[in-house]
Parts: sequence; structure tokens; C-alpha cells
Amino acid sequence: MCDYKKILTENSMQAFLFSSKIGLEKENHRVNPLGFLSKQPHPSALFMREENHYIKTDFAETQMEFITPPFSTEKEALLFLEAEHYAAILALENDDLLWHASMPPDLPHRDEEIPLSQLNDTQEVDYRKYLVQKYGKRKQMMSGIHVNFELGEDFLKQLYTLLHAKTSLKEFSNEVYMKIARQYLRYEWLLTYLLGASTRAFSGFFRNGESLPRAVRSIRNSMFGYRNFNEVKVRFTSLDTYVKDLQKMIAEKKLIGEREFYSPVRLRSGKKAFELQLNGIQYIELRNIDIVPFQPFGISYATLRFLHLFLLFLLWKPEENPELAQQDGLEKNYTVAFESPQDKTVLYDEGKRLFQEWQEFPLSAADKKIIQEFERMLDFPEETPSGKMEMYQKFDPEFILRFSKTNHKMSIEKAGQLPKNWQQVVEGIQQNLDLSTLKERRDTIK
Repeated sequence: MCDYKKILTENSMQAFLFSSKIGLEKENHRVNPLGFLSKQPHPSALFMREENHYIKTDFAETQMEFITPPFSTEKEALLFLEAEHYAAILALENDDLLWHASMPPDLPHRDEEIPLSQLNDTQEVDYRKYLVQKYGKRKQMMSGIHVNFELGEDFLKQLYTLLHAKTSLKEFSNEVYMKIARQYLRYEWLLTYLLGASTRAFSGFFRNGESLPRAVRSIRNSMFGYRNFNEVKVRFTSLDTYVKDLQKMIAEKKLIGEREFYSPVRLRSGKKAFELQLNGIQYIELRNIDIVPFQPFGISYATLRFLHLFLLFLLWKPEENPELAQQDGLEKNYTVAFESPQDKTVLYDEGKRLFQEWQEFPLSAADKKIIQEFERMLDFPEETPSGKMEMYQKFDPEFILRFSKTNHKMSIEKAGQLPKNWQQVVEGIQQNLDLSTLKERRDTIK
């Protein structure tokens, strides 16, 4: 058993702790000034979406998808997402806005009025039609943020050396990622409490008698959210088990392919499961982050940094009954997701114990402050995103549309004031230019 807790606190590891790469993916619907789904086509000022590396469309024609390259810091990733945001805002036509929330706006009564993404690739079109048949259009209209996290090669090599691992570096790296993934599933509920921001469904989301009588912390992370049917069982006990189970689900036609596996965390290497064994786990994809309406780009630097620190903490923290991690975490997450946003969680005591244990992990003063700010939310649920959303809801039921309009106006103003080199980045995103050699960066997030 690897003693990560001891090794990660050693001085010889400190220089490597934050050696990593972070990439972001985010979806936003295009809406008209009244807050209804736009009837405009994908903006013509953006390079062809199927070949564009930065801005695509996801499930629906109105659902823009922003994809950043991997960066070595949270600030760089967020800055590039900001540039993509400006590129899209400036390209929008006929007074379109970006809907700034995970839950979709009011949806038309008839499914035919929710157009699928208009793509030339027939396989992509057929995949979306398959999703409609299986899950319906409404669930697919939810949006969110995915955080792609890759541990640095220097970090893994140093950890491998200090632990005197007897396996290959690839096998060791796989074990590291698997532990983080299991722990993430076990403690996903804490993120749902701290970051959940899909409190209410708008008109047309629920069908067939489904409904929620009150606000919750996160519809998207609940049983009504982006989850597979209960028949899909993929274990994270080992990489071999994960791959075998995933391939079994596909062979039994419970999944059409790897991309339909809607776990809160996924192991990534290539498009096919066998590539994980062939090449090793390259990074993990965190898929359960809601869009926060009052954050200009849906997520803040503090949240990204907290997630990074959280993953390191999960590796550092010893596992308790890893074979039970998934089911235990799932049950707790569903409990927290359905809690009232302005109430303390029933898992308050466990949350306080986690933060208390976290204090033993060596951190800078700035990082400690970030963690303390999130810990404070356990005592003050009204300060969580979901708690704040309910406060806004009481005074302004149209607050998401208002925030979307304000964000649109401010983005146009900021885009016009960007330094010349960043104006070129925005234009490069619109034109799908190779920006991998970009050297100049702004130093602060404004």
C-alpha cells in the first residue's frame, strides 16, 4: 500500500505538487433577448464548428461548446476561456445572448422546436438522434463545465521514485489516477454542496409527470441529471476492471460507446477504452461542475484552484473501503443534491472532519485562504452558489436572464478594451488559428 500521505508532505515533493495541466470545456445556450432558445443558426463569424478546435456546438443547435487547450495553471486556462467567451459574444447575431446557467431556459412544448446540432458528420447526427430516443431531448439540454486534469510528468516521476514503486511508471501512474477517481466519487457530495448551481427547472424541462416541488442544490447532479440508467455498472476498483466493465456495457448495448458513459469523473486516454490499457491514463475528466450564473465565465479562479487542491488532497488522504466508494458516494451525493439550498447539509459533521484533516496538508497561505472560504460555506449555506441563487430568486425570478444580459454588455465592453495581443487571440479563436505557441499572457484576471 503506497503511503501517499507521508510522501506528499515531504520537502522533496513540494516543488512538484502543482506540476500539472488543466483544460476546460463549457456549454452555453444561445437565447434571444426574451430568454427563449435562439432561432438563429450558429454564428457565421466563427470558423466551421466541426473543424474549430475552440468553439463547437454540443447536443443542440443553440448549445455552444467552448474548449480550451491544456494549460499549466488555472489562471491561464481561465484566461483562454475568457477569450473564447469574447470570441463568441462578438460573433452572435440578431441580439442573441449566452444563457448563463446549467439548467436550460424555458423549452418549447414540442420536441420538434428544439433543433439538434446541424452537423455534416452523419455519425455525429445519428449519435444525437440515438440520445433523443433513449433519454429524450430535455435532459440533453442541460449545460455544465468539465475540468480536464493531467498530473505533471515531473510530479509522477518524483512520486514514483520516492515511493520506490515496484511496478512500471505507467502502471504506477494508472494507480494514482484510479485512487483519485475513486476518492472523487466518494466525496463528490461535498462538491455538489459547495458548487451546485442548478436549483430550479424552467418551463418545459420536466415531462411525463416528473417535477420538483421546491428548489434543490443541483438538479444536474441529482437522479434527474446527466446520469446513465441504473443498469450501467462500471467499477473503478482497478483500471482493468473499469475497462472490462465499460466494454461489457457496450457489448450488451447498454451504452452505444465510451462517450455515453456519464460518470462524474472519467478516465481519458483515447476514444476507445482499450487505449487506457495500451497508453495508460493520460488525464481525468471532471464532469459534475455546474455553471454559476453570477461568475462572468461560469467558474472562478478560486473554484478552479480549489478543485486542484481537492484532487491532491484526495490522493494524499488514505482510502477507506475503496470497494464501497462508488455506492457510498452516489447515495450521499443524491441526498445532498436534493437538499434545500439554504439549509445546512445532513453531512455537515463529515464535511467539517474532511476540512479539519485537510489542514495537515502543506499549503501556501493563499491556498489555505481559498480552502477556508469554502469551509465557511458549510456553516453558511446561503453563501454557496445554490444558496445565493435562491436569494436572488426571491427578489427577481428573472435573475438569470438579467445576469445574462449584463454579462453580454460587459463582455462587449471588455472585448473592446483588450490589449492588441489579446484581440489577436480572440480573432484567432474565431478563425480557428493555431494558438499553441502563444507567449504573451495577461497577468491578472480582471
